[in-house]
Amino acid sequence: MFLPFIFCLSLTLLLQPAQLAVVEHEDVKNEKGLVEFTVLHGNTVQVPNHHRGNGAPKLTFSLISTRIEKIDKLQTAPANSSVWALRLEDQSSLDVTVKEVVGTGTNEEATSEYSILWHGDHHRPSRELCLHYPKGTNGTAAAWYQGYVSNNSHWPMDPHFSIGRVQFNSMMELERYSVPTSAAHWTREFQFILEQLFLNSDGFAVHLDHRQPLFIRRDANGNAPEALICFSTAVDNHYYPKRLLNTTADLDLKLSIFSAKNTRVVTDHVVHRSGYIPKPTYIPADLLLIRSPTFTSDGIFDLSHVGLNIYSESTISKYIENITSKYSLSPKSQFLIERYNWLNYSHGYEIDAKTFPNMSSFADGLAAKGVSLGGMLAGPTLSVNDKAHPEYRNYTLHTAATNYPTWTLDFTKPETVAFYSALLARVARQYRVATFWLKSFIFWGDDCNFHDPAVTRYFSLFVPAYIEAASRSNVTVISEMAYRSQHLPAYTRLVEYYPTSAGQMLRELVPMMLSASISGYSFLLPFPAGTFNDYFKWYKTFRRPSEELYIRLLQATTFMAGQSFTRPPWNYTDNKAVELTKKFIGLHAEHAETIIDLMKRRVATGSPVLRPVWYNYPEEPKAYHIGDQFMLGENILVAPVTVEGQRERPVFIPPGSWVDQHGKTFKGPAEVKVLAPLEELPYFKKAEHFE
Repeated sequence: MFLPFIFCLSLTLLLQPAQLAVVEHEDVKNEKGLVEFTVLHGNTVQVPNHHRGNGAPKLTFSLISTRIEKIDKLQTAPANSSVWALRLEDQSSLDVTVKEVVGTGTNEEATSEYSILWHGDHHRPSRELCLHYPKGTNGTAAAWYQGYVSNNSHWPMDPHFSIGRVQFNSMMELERYSVPTSAAHWTREFQFILEQLFLNSDGFAVHLDHRQPLFIRRDANGNAPEALICFSTAVDNHYYPKRLLNTTADLDLKLSIFSAKNTRVVTDHVVHRSGYIPKPTYIPADLLLIRSPTFTSDGIFDLSHVGLNIYSESTISKYIENITSKYSLSPKSQFLIERYNWLNYSHGYEIDAKTFPNMSSFADGLAAKGVSLGGMLAGPTLSVNDKAHPEYRNYTLHTAATNYPTWTLDFTKPETVAFYSALLARVARQYRVATFWLKSFIFWGDDCNFHDPAVTRYFSLFVPAYIEAASRSNVTVISEMAYRSQHLPAYTRLVEYYPTSAGQMLRELVPMMLSASISGYSFLLPFPAGTFNDYFKWYKTFRRPSEELYIRLLQATTFMAGQSFTRPPWNYTDNKAVELTKKFIGLHAEHAETIIDLMKRRVATGSPVLRPVWYNYPEEPKAYHIGDQFMLGENILVAPVTVEGQRERPVFIPPGSWVDQHGKTFKGPAEVKVLAPLEELPYFKKAEHFE
């Protein structure tokens, strides 16, 4: 009676694959005998950067929850490439394709690319691929940089910071984080500018494919000398629904590792030449945002004490009069309408007639004072309940199960794009609007189907479709979201968030701008002055930042693409804020054409407008650890004060001769201390460009 059982057991054992020993140490070489990568301890892979010569630095990654048992070279491979299959003990495989890219002019432009494909498996969601990065802070360890804007931004990345496993390329719930209702809404890792790109100071870059249900985890890794950045794929019936991602191939983990002689070369290759990141085709049409300041309607809150209706033509006119006449802040400026109730974007984008009885005449009156109507809010929704416009239902998303129309526009339909762009163009003509500010309110359920199946599967692809639809109106767009939209002629603006301390956004402004800049976002607008408030109580108390924080943020944005103000400077007790606002608006205006020229060069050559110091000086080790300075192009070094109460600060002076704003010359490379009273913004120009 036991014979069938014994027979089945024996047959099962015979059919099981033989257990192989894990690969403890193996150098994998190409046909020329050059080591392409090394496998250690069964689960660790080291990739050398041969472009750095002898003693080449290595990038290390580990496979979590499985080990490598065998390495096979595949015979079919593209030209100048080799393909290796790593057979894993969980019966999956990881393919590594190694490709050499020959430079187009100098050896410095040569790069290597390692394309990694870890074949998916629905039954093993715990698998992760983890990059190692050292915790050393002495300037000798490799520094890492992220290509996304974080709520905890550091430059370089902080290896002691940890986050649990979170989705890494789904923006489905952006609206949840737009109006904070609890502290938990501001503990997540990401802001609204996202690219799955990482760089390090050893000349490596890592870029992850956006067409995968991707998760990220950052692990300080206890007392180990290296921290981890871990990636995995999974479905969770929320961000990445199982009804859409139901094959093994849907869970493939795909990324590419690049190496080059230095970090500038590898950055230029990934962002401008590789094709992985979209390239800009032309700059935004409205350059008044660069040449003159923008004042937003939120500043009218500070007029509420005068007893007038808080939003009316009267209060707006008084506010504009203060800007143009009483305080003479700037001869030209823009006024941004930042309130939703003024433009009913759910019902046909009609202006609120109670607030603006004759909007066209009002806009003409502003123009006569040197103020353009710099923009209105626009959103990705229309009311399907609008009885006057039943055709709106043709342009919105519908639920998959019941075909019920939602309010969210489906920008993957050509007819929706044509309708929406025409709608914005009509509003711009009718109300003299120069720009539209795209808000991040997105509403749909995970049971909706876009016309383009790729957007249904990966929600974040809605963002470039949304921005492109608005851009086709031929009206300049300011977007507070950015995801694979580097190619569009739209401004990208940092979103205010609500930290636990008033100075946090000031400290993180430069790291945030640099993270977005190295990812190919060229037309970046910083936080507006006056944006600091106590946590998320802004919506209840409208507290202003201290006068010092107001001035310091204004200084920090002086050499950035645009200056804007959510609060006016005349609300402080003395005249200092007004006078310094005029000073730094003027300093920005002096350099506006330089910024515009750099934007044009970005389109032509790929070089970023705003740069980390290491981009211009990739052979300077100390440059890789400078997180509170930046460069405007090649010739201007800016060192804003980012700590409240600070009246002097250290500055790294790059190689060459540099002249500060007072005409004093500094020789680099050197670290110096400079005075930084509240009235001063430390900045330096190359001696040959100093005027």
